[in-house]
Amino acid sequence: PPRHAADGGPDWLAGLNHGSRVLVGTYWLPWSQGTAWPSDAASWAREATDEVVSATLRAARFPADGVTVRLAPLPPGVLTRLPAPSVSHLVDVEVWLHALASDLTAAVGPGSTVEGGFW
Repeated sequence: PPRHAADGGPDWLAGLNHGSRVLVGTYWLPWSQGTAWPSDAASWAREATDEVVSATLRAARFPADGVTVRLAPLPPGVLTRLPAPSVSHLVDVEVWLHALASDLTAAVGPGSTVEGGFW
């Protein structure tokens, strides 16, 4: 059952949603030939993905103090330097990663401290 404010337990439905979104996203957002990102965009994607993976592993332990996921914003001006197909792909990845972060926070609660997050 979903978490109730009174019991403060994990929100299992948000946890299941996170897992489902991971699986759907890995098939929905495949890397396609011809998609080119500049090095700063590719670095952002790797770092943001690492943050979500790290937060997922922390959330799996259902820490009493919750989980904080801090995703850095996209590098300034990166979207204006990309061809149209690459822009939509990068934005899709950004939205997906933020949705995963939101699911984690909903599943185990927002963390009071940052563990390896971005500022």
